[in-house]
Amino acid sequence: MKKRFLEKIRSVTITHQTDHTPMLFVYETDKLSVKLPLTFEVELFNIQPNTDYTLSLRYTTSEDELTSHIISNTTVNLPEKRLGELENGYGHSVGSFNIPILIEEYSDYELTIELYKTSNGIGKLLDSYTTYFTVEKTHE
Repeated sequence: MKKRFLEKIRSVTITHQTDHTPMLFVYETDKLSVKLPLTFEVELFNIQPNTDYTLSLRYTTSEDELTSHIISNTTVNLPEKRLGELENGYGHSVGSFNIPILIEEYSDYELTIELYKTSNGIGKLLDSYTTYFTVEKTHE
């Protein structure tokens, strides 16, 4: 079978680290500079073994759409035995990352995960996943 969809993010599941419940669309808080501890489970589709990839996590707020805040850059390099269904040099894998997000303003948030293939220190963007949520002041 010919592989057409190479080096992609197949799915992303975002849950709370404490109780593993799904991430909400709206969060209410009465104070700011609060950490939102999240777990990101990322399924990678048709990736190559022993290859340097980077998963970059960043956010932008509706209050400052021109500034992108990098939360984390994680290097991924999986040996052949960690990839399921290896075919024509490509396989699938799932990884989980615990990353707290510092919330410093009431706003809508755009949260993006990008997959890069890294060679000689230069990353080529392969795919991305974006989701959204809101942080509001607690209603009384």
